[in-house]
Amino acid sequence: MAKRPYQDTWRDGKLVAKGRRDCEGRYQAIRQLLDEHQPASVADVGGWDGYFSRRIAEDFDARVTLVEQRNVPDLDGAGITHRKMVVDADNVEQVGRHDVILALAVLHHIPQWEAVYERLRTLCNLLIVESADPAEAAEGRKLIPTLVATRPQIAPVFERTVADGARFHTTSGPNGVDRPLLAIHNSWSGTAEDGSGRAAPYMADCDEGHWNPLGYQPHPGTLNVRVGADGREWVSRLPRPIERSTEKLPGPYWPVTINGVDGHVRLSRSKVTVECVAPQPLRDTLGIVNGDTVTVAPR
Repeated sequence: MAKRPYQDTWRDGKLVAKGRRDCEGRYQAIRQLLDEHQPASVADVGGWDGYFSRRIAEDFDARVTLVEQRNVPDLDGAGITHRKMVVDADNVEQVGRHDVILALAVLHHIPQWEAVYERLRTLCNLLIVESADPAEAAEGRKLIPTLVATRPQIAPVFERTVADGARFHTTSGPNGVDRPLLAIHNSWSGTAEDGSGRAAPYMADCDEGHWNPLGYQPHPGTLNVRVGADGREWVSRLPRPIERSTEKLPGPYWPVTINGVDGHVRLSRSKVTVECVAPQPLRDTLGIVNGDTVTVAPR
């Protein structure tokens, strides 16, 4: 008896063959998220036969890119671009910028998963991840070769993505253990407000080379953004923090864009506010006054 395909086989709006994974349940949960975001562009990284790509292309007015190393049949006329590649730390930029990126049951297969994951976060507004659960590779279990190969990555991927994301669905995994589907949002908006005014003279008086770890000399002063307690928590989990610790403006500093301008963000003493710095005066450059919306995103 032939082995069932890994994914459901979906063609022209119909289920052709049932696969080993629960695809319908996962898709309906993902579709609800996409309904909220109405993305113009979606990438499906490691999307196998393209089940999710095909259904998204049918249901949404979006450009869909399937990033998959295998030859994938029946894509002509499906409205899907096939980018044939194995994603790694050196080429992840080639995935391109999208509103939403799917990485379902993918990251634990990538030895340099952390670099790939962090870069994917900078390439989309919403990253949807399915993470393998460490229980799948627990001591004493009989492990298939794939689990033996991916075991070193499973726990760290799971811990990081669960910490960064919001679980919006639970699906049955391929190894008898349920897995989470996680929505990882890659921007946060707050409102500009006044700070204490103490940062500008302090920053102007720092020793030469003090700000070298940031890669630029920040304009004296910070842009204070009220993001709420949840926003501060989101900032604290951003990728690639720079530990630029000082007495008055301690780090870490996270590389971000501020309304599209490259800079960094740090946590302020306030429990609801963060502070942004950049090479130029952010208020003047962006034309910001108190109460205006400021959006921070990892870069």
